[in-house]
Amino acid sequence: MANRNYSCTQLELYAVAKAGWASYGRNQASFGIFRPIYSANYGLQRLAEITTAENMPDEQARNSASEVARVNLAARGKVCLDNWQMLKRYIINAFQPQFHKAKLEEAGSTLYEKASGENWEVLNGLNVAGSQFIAVNNTALAANQNMPASFPGNFNNAKNAFATDYTTFLSSESNSRLQADAKIVANNNLHKLLMAMFLDGQEIFKSNPTLAKQFIFDDVLKLISSPGAAGLKGIIINRADNAPLAGVTITIVELNKTVQSVADGSYEFSRIQSGDFTIRFEKAGFTTVQLNAFRIATGTTVTKDVVMTSL
Repeated sequence: MANRNYSCTQLELYAVAKAGWASYGRNQASFGIFRPIYSANYGLQRLAEITTAENMPDEQARNSASEVARVNLAARGKVCLDNWQMLKRYIINAFQPQFHKAKLEEAGSTLYEKASGENWEVLNGLNVAGSQFIAVNNTALAANQNMPASFPGNFNNAKNAFATDYTTFLSSESNSRLQADAKIVANNNLHKLLMAMFLDGQEIFKSNPTLAKQFIFDDVLKLISSPGAAGLKGIIINRADNAPLAGVTITIVELNKTVQSVADGSYEFSRIQSGDFTIRFEKAGFTTVQLNAFRIATGTTVTKDVVMTSL
């Protein structure tokens, strides 16, 4: 996954960028004297890029197709697991006890436990092993009216349906990651061009400190942040690869308020009451992080970055 090059949330980045390029527009003539590239159209192009980045799918939109595919896959998987359990009964009835272990393992029994834990790749392997076993041992399984004639077809139909949904799920997961990367790359480009213009603005207006402040990122960020209610924001990082971690559920326990981190790893609570709170960071497959008696003061937005470790 692409790494973000800005230390604020993406919503703050968009707000600062809009304010910054608005200041540029008001002072474009001075910028144009400093560098010929700084035309009126140059500023309009940057504003258009902000709109484009904002309109790129957010975390919820990107994950929607993947979640639908996962739900379908889980339903298909249950049918496959039920079918394998039926196959297990047919194997036990078809072969002598001394052959049960070998035959069940041939049919994929060593894969069953992991497959039943929504390990889709392993479940796909279990389906393949079961299908191959039925093809090789069909006569023995069907003898003495043990396995119904319709079972092999039903087993393979469920296997093929699962394989189709598995391909769809993998495709949606890959597409979601590509879209997340694309949004971070677009945001990084916004930040890069904005900071280049800000540095030039500070040089152009170095004799006018008040005007120069309009081209200092942190100063603009303070102006757009609400000074009233308290807030909490930050970035969540995966310790394994130092990449932003999306989909983390952050809960302020005492306020019963919850948000999720987005593609760039950022999260934010705005306009909350001040106080000492328990803050919990949770994501499946990661060790939960909990902050106790965490102080959020009135009129401030506290920044708390968190590193999470996979289980």
